[in-house]
Amino acid sequence: QEKKNLTSLKPKRMVINKITYAYLCLLITSLPEKEANSIGLTDDGFVYCLTMKNRKRAIILATQQAEVLRDKKLTDFKYFVFPFEVAKTHAVLGIIDTKNHKILIYDSQQPSNYDNEINGIKEFMLSQGVKENYTVEIVKVPQQENNYDCAIFVMEFARKLLFKQKIDDSIKNNIDNIRKRIKEELTTKKLKNLNLS
Repeated sequence: QEKKNLTSLKPKRMVINKITYAYLCLLITSLPEKEANSIGLTDDGFVYCLTMKNRKRAIILATQQAEVLRDKKLTDFKYFVFPFEVAKTHAVLGIIDTKNHKILIYDSQQPSNYDNEINGIKEFMLSQGVKENYTVEIVKVPQQENNYDCAIFVMEFARKLLFKQKIDDSIKNNIDNIRKRIKEELTTKKLKNLNLS
């Protein structure tokens, strides 16, 4: 099944959510232990739950979805990483920065409307005891030039952020090579070229 999932990394294909989540997990576990422990991660189902109309039920389901929060509070993490989808097909990277009280959105196809998702996230944060006012920042990032590379951008945004590299146009200029590298990294369970910006 894993090998079949990896075929979605071939050029001009939409990458399935399981691959995105697996890669984000690999990124975090490749960090030094102390740093890795300061980062929470949940998959795209977390935000999907938060967009349900029954708000009380939505919070319960989202809490269950975010397994990482079963033993910790949201504020125990420096960053809480959550990929999510807009309009059911477009992947976006979200990060809650608990130190600077920000909700950061990294979107390779701006502008998108995240009102429903952001409202759900803020309600979830209240349920976690977060009472401080968090500002939403739509970060200016390179933009994709098609309708199928969004998950690649999400994974590469996360890689560069976690390993303190500059986010620049090298992503869209090398997208096919990035797809190959991600496939190799997921296969070997080892990241490559971390010294390159």
